[in-house]
Amino acid sequence: MSIRMAKLTRSKNGDFVSRKGIPKDVREAYTRLYRSSAKAPLRVTRAGGAPTTPKVWEELFKRPASTSPSAAKVAWAEWCAEIDTRVVTLRATAKGEGRPLTQVNALALAGKWYSWFLAQHENDTRLASHWAELRYYLVWDVIGHEAPDEYKADTDADPHWEWAKAPEVREAARPVIVELARVASFLSGEGMALDDNAYKLFSNAVSDLLFGALCVLEKRANGDFSPDETPKQFPVFDDGATQRALGLSCWALFEAWVKSAKRAGSSVRRARGVFIELEARFARTSAGALTARDAKAWIDSLITEKRKAFTVANIWLANSKSVFRWGFEQELIPANPFAGIKVTKQRQIRERPGKTFTKKEAAIILEASQQIIDLKTPMGRAKRWVPLLCAYTGARAGEMTQLRSEDIYKDDKNYFARLAPSAGTIKGGKGRIVPLHEHLIELGFVAFVSARGPGPMFYKPSSNSKAIDPLNPKRGPAVKARENLGEWVRSLGVKDRELSPSHAWRHTFLSKARQADIEPALRFGITGHATKSEGEAYGQPEPEELAEALKKFPRYEFVTRPTKEGWDRS
Repeated sequence: MSIRMAKLTRSKNGDFVSRKGIPKDVREAYTRLYRSSAKAPLRVTRAGGAPTTPKVWEELFKRPASTSPSAAKVAWAEWCAEIDTRVVTLRATAKGEGRPLTQVNALALAGKWYSWFLAQHENDTRLASHWAELRYYLVWDVIGHEAPDEYKADTDADPHWEWAKAPEVREAARPVIVELARVASFLSGEGMALDDNAYKLFSNAVSDLLFGALCVLEKRANGDFSPDETPKQFPVFDDGATQRALGLSCWALFEAWVKSAKRAGSSVRRARGVFIELEARFARTSAGALTARDAKAWIDSLITEKRKAFTVANIWLANSKSVFRWGFEQELIPANPFAGIKVTKQRQIRERPGKTFTKKEAAIILEASQQIIDLKTPMGRAKRWVPLLCAYTGARAGEMTQLRSEDIYKDDKNYFARLAPSAGTIKGGKGRIVPLHEHLIELGFVAFVSARGPGPMFYKPSSNSKAIDPLNPKRGPAVKARENLGEWVRSLGVKDRELSPSHAWRHTFLSKARQADIEPALRFGITGHATKSEGEAYGQPEPEELAEALKKFPRYEFVTRPTKEGWDRS
């Protein structure tokens, strides 16, 4: 379940307001940990007329009309990030993915919080009376409210308030204390999600320090800036993973990700550009020290007039999130700072009703391919056959441009193309067998293949013996052939930028297959689309079934040329 995006608006009186819903799966835990009587309106659910336990359904943001728009946007962004981090942390805890803490490290982390909390108020101009009132509220209205009856009957019996450390008192006071201490904001800045036990240990330690922190702020408001000795008492936070992350730069994390497995060249190229920018932006920050707040600020800064939110979400954020998630899983970094970040994508406005070629566009391309008679060059051969292959198989253009002669074969009565990872990149790394339509055979494709020797048909293999740099893989000749083919299609007059010049065949094939009543399992078996469930992956159609199904696929309507007998081997 996703986190609902909030919007910042202005009310009738000019105030800046926003509402953010709390997902249903975490409402109970959210209410228990973050509910404060002074915060967030409640909606109370009822069952059979009887009131149930109130739960926080949404949080409300509000800033007065006198706030400058820029200041309101900054405060709102921090508010959104804090709530999103709470939700992500609660989900991680529910899945057992939160980080555990020892008692010592919980205290060490609370020490980091103490310094952070004071730093948040370095430029605070509120009077000392504000901090005194907050101390009073903490002691008497939050903690004191939970005092047992025996203490209220004899306050001298426990002058040190040992009862305040009882589990039931801690549990009852925790929601308000973590709210006052801005615990979620601190953990967000640290890029840290704690498991349930660690969260309790940490929040208990913060609870014990909050009163002293408020005292320091009261002293400073009175002009007393004498040294605070409290930070000296805390141990150093060190859980091993943090130490391993020291010195591991963002680029080093990218290198480790590339070298950990055989990554597709296209995946590495996309992530490479992202991590070059990450390394430049955070040159002095290790990957393990990168906080969620740093990550969100960087992602937000990438959205410009020239770079749309859609691009940032699908390229920049997706690659950052993927590599850092891998680093976290490998225990190279303590957390994934990009985990809870969302980018609001602008709704794309499309003039076209779909992503398929019209009959006219398909005819323009296929008729142009028929006019290609010089097949001595790889590009000539690609123009002649790849559009037809894509049209009748629904395959990706890159899967076709990397085809080798030996990938085409015949069983007892049907011809097939073997799409194999050994020929080049196959999405998901899984090869498949696709049947060849009878129209392709009539047009001479099999004869063309038979006249050629083994090897690639639509590109010239590179003779460059230079070692390949795994961190900077170049586009292969099959990729360049695919791109050149797209430019050729554009030159024919199929220029609509809402339409992919090659990938649209994939959409067109599936549309025509559906209209021909080819059942989903068979048409998806031909195109290689993933099944919706694990169960559907069992008993996948055999190649012969796919070939029989493809016989129902209609022929494209376009002007054809006479079949040429005996294709040139050159």
